[in-house]
Amino acid sequence: MKEDREQQRARIRTDLRLSLPTSYFTLISLIQGTAIGFLGTVVAEHHRTFSPANWLSAVVTLLIIIQVWNEYRMSVTVWAGVPVLQDSVVPFTLGASEFWLIFAIPTTRAWLLALTFVALGGIVAYIHVQRLAQLPENEEMAVHRPYMRGQLVLSLAYSVVFGGLWLLYRGDQRESSAWGPAAALVMVTGLLLRAEWHWRRVLDIVSSWEE
Repeated sequence: MKEDREQQRARIRTDLRLSLPTSYFTLISLIQGTAIGFLGTVVAEHHRTFSPANWLSAVVTLLIIIQVWNEYRMSVTVWAGVPVLQDSVVPFTLGASEFWLIFAIPTTRAWLLALTFVALGGIVAYIHVQRLAQLPENEEMAVHRPYMRGQLVLSLAYSVVFGGLWLLYRGDQRESSAWGPAAALVMVTGLLLRAEWHWRRVLDIVSSWEE
């Protein structure tokens, strides 16, 4: 009887930890899939009046949707943990800022302001996911910790830069200027390349365990 109870407790603990990737993948896929659908709707509705700045904003927004999904995918793949309320609040809040970003695409200055808040939301998300880094069961994936700390610092720096770009866009004459979205494109592309480099490093480490 005692052994059955211990087995049940072990199964429950395992199920709780396994539920984190499943719940996150489901939640993030739902949010990001809806965001892409909304992005397509906005582009279809306004594309005839889009300036180069608006098209760049749309491309950057798509890359951000991909980047957010990719960051969550990496973290919940290499780190285990038990879901808590914040695991629902943070992704939905970040998703809301993405929808604002998409809605603001036709107006460059408003889009830069929304982009600033997306970067600020990224800071909150990275701080929240750090709780998984300290769990004993994630010790083998300590290589992921410096990457996440770096992403936190970059999110802070990006929020400052995007906020500065928003302040520089004053007056109607700047609405058609593409240098702000172009700078954002370079910065977000850098994040994606950094994530890909890190993930290949993680895969190399995991592959070395089989040797």
